[in-house]
Amino acid sequence: MKRERSDQGNKAKQDKCPNCGSKKRVFERLSEQAVELGAAPEGFTAPYRLGQRVVGTPEAQAQQPMGAKVPVVNVVEDICYDCHTVYAPLVMTGTAEKAPAEAPLKKLHLPGQ
Repeated sequence: MKRERSDQGNKAKQDKCPNCGSKKRVFERLSEQAVELGAAPEGFTAPYRLGQRVVGTPEAQAQQPMGAKVPVVNVVEDICYDCHTVYAPLVMTGTAEKAPAEAPLKKLHLPGQ
């Protein structure tokens, strides 16, 4: 597993299956096929599963002021083409700035319209 560290966080890459050592992944291959068939743009990749979350408890985060830094993690998962092990070829950690959620705009309905 390769680990990269920068000012923005850490990135860990796993180039091969931890179970059998294969470098082939199901969704990586499907993404390449989608590009070849014109169903997706060049450089497109679709993970099996993508997990993103803020690390901490909701109670503690509610006490933090807007603009505070919070730890975050992104996990990209795929499936080994040869042995079908689900693993994470890419894990990224870092911090994000807490910002207010945008409220969805609601259309005003007037009587008679």
